Amino acid sequence: MVHSRPAVDVAIVGGGLGGLALAAGLQERGFDVHLFEAAPELRTSTSTLIGLGGNAFSALEGVSPQILQRLMPEGVQISEIRRTVQTDRGAKPEVFAAEPASKLMTFRWAKVQSVLASIVNPERVHCNHRATSYTEVADGEGGHVLLHFKGILGSVRARFVVAADGLKSPLRSVMLPQDAGPRYLGHMNFNALLYNPGQEVVNAHLPGQLKVYTDVASGIREQLDPLPLMVIDASGGYTFWQVRIRSDQPSFTETPVSNNAACPATNDLASLSSQQLGASAPGEPSPNGDQEEPAKGPQPGMPYLVGGGLGVPGSKARVLDILDKAGFQDVIRVVQATPEASIFERAILDRIPLDELPPWGDLQGSNAGNPEKSRSPLASPGNRVVLLGDALHAAHSGPGQGARTAFEDAHQLANILEAHRQELHGWKRPNALEPCATSSDSCSPNGNDAEGLARVVADYTSARLVRVCRMQRIAAEGCGLPCIRW
Repeated sequence: MVHSRPAVDVAIVGGGLGGLALAAGLQERGFDVHLFEAAPELRTSTSTLIGLGGNAFSALEGVSPQILQRLMPEGVQISEIRRTVQTDRGAKPEVFAAEPASKLMTFRWAKVQSVLASIVNPERVHCNHRATSYTEVADGEGGHVLLHFKGILGSVRARFVVAADGLKSPLRSVMLPQDAGPRYLGHMNFNALLYNPGQEVVNAHLPGQLKVYTDVASGIREQLDPLPLMVIDASGGYTFWQVRIRSDQPSFTETPVSNNAACPATNDLASLSSQQLGASAPGEPSPNGDQEEPAKGPQPGMPYLVGGGLGVPGSKARVLDILDKAGFQDVIRVVQATPEASIFERAILDRIPLDELPPWGDLQGSNAGNPEKSRSPLASPGNRVVLLGDALHAAHSGPGQGARTAFEDAHQLANILEAHRQELHGWKRPNALEPCATSSDSCSPNGNDAEGLARVVADYTSARLVRVCRMQRIAAEGCGLPCIRW
């Protein structure tokens, strides 16, 4: 029987850092893998920096040795963290300088994205494919998944789907309808990359320097303490800066839409994945914001989170007003030199840890005897769809583990699939994406793969669930919200 739907073994939804890293790893291991990205092309520009440390380097080396070979020349190793603390508006700030506790390198997000994209076979990347939902189907060969896309007739049939589609993941919403969606964490963030070769535009930092400014003066404590301002060497002649403030409700420079209004198409960046939290060792500052996109969707007791974005009119003046109250002239000069079009404004969001959702958590009381509780919270009931990256564990950037843990996900999942390959009954080696002519709905007609996938999901859950949920809780605790602090 000839099937008209394109069929693949592994479909990755989302062309951000985590999705591309997994695609590179599975490609190297000989899997039939295709990546589906919502945007017209993979993103190559951004105003975001990421920091990578030991766990990220180990994970990327395990994903594919090619990655670090191409990536390391694009970054800069941080040699000094310089802290300036304003304890009294009229007093001279205290300055502390030290080497990082562990290896920390900074990279422009776009450079990491470009390196990963250069490794993945472009014939395996399919842009303009915004996944909206999926249907899990059982059949004689174990089953398959039909991936559905916005504005595209027909579906893609896959044996296994990895939802790496970001903080606002539509596939997570299908898998976990009880999840309320992204959660606002009480912080607004402003950041930018300034092209500043040789410090010709503004004297911002020394090579390899990460500068942190913290104001604890009583008059503005609620605005800036303990949230640091940062100015960082971003490599390649770029300077990165970040300003963060507290705000009980999302306070975009442009007025957000009310809770009763429909979400407008403007500022709709849902096509962009969001694996771009910073990276710092525990106790060290994170050198960037979290999500590279404004989020939207219903929040319990709060408005739709619509607003922000790149180059919002008035955002530069707003940042300068915040800094003027703090009195950090060094940072003011850097922001003054930055075009407003380069400033990115966003609310900081996370997702509720999976082990806190019903029926696995206790948010809805006792779930004793619920058969659903035995199912892995990071996989679909049939074990054919799993979560990765921000779709799995979007977190506050305080610990700086977002990109790092996405790379850990990719490394672990690639290794687990490889370890269980024989139990998956010989998923086919790569060919072009084309209709499949077999006697079943599966492209590899060598047997039922359901038991193998159950073991894949069990191992992936064991490797990731406790670690990432703990990371999310540690990150969220630092946001200062009474409902989250414990």
